[in-house]
Amino acid sequence: MPTGRPSLYSPELVAEICERISCGERLAAICRDPAMPCRTAVFCWLRKHPEFRRQYEHACEARTDIWAERIIEIAASRDDRNVQSRKLEIDVLKC
Repeated sequence: MPTGRPSLYSPELVAEICERISCGERLAAICRDPAMPCRTAVFCWLRKHPEFRRQYEHACEARTDIWAERIIEIAASRDDRNVQSRKLEIDVLKC
């Protein structure tokens, strides 16, 4: 007989996680949402469900594109912030 909490895994939840990632959100932030699973569960699902892993990888690629575009916008901006402030923002996005 299995022990522990039942899995929350569902195609709908996977789609929401991947959508949020592809829009630029970090997994840690998503998992802080009370309606979302913890990071440990997500990593377990990635190992257990190849279709989720594929969706997750595509979402991460999309997020990388969003971040790259944002970095270019920041670097090219001529706003009133000082260079050091813009450099810090770019460095954070590169992490």
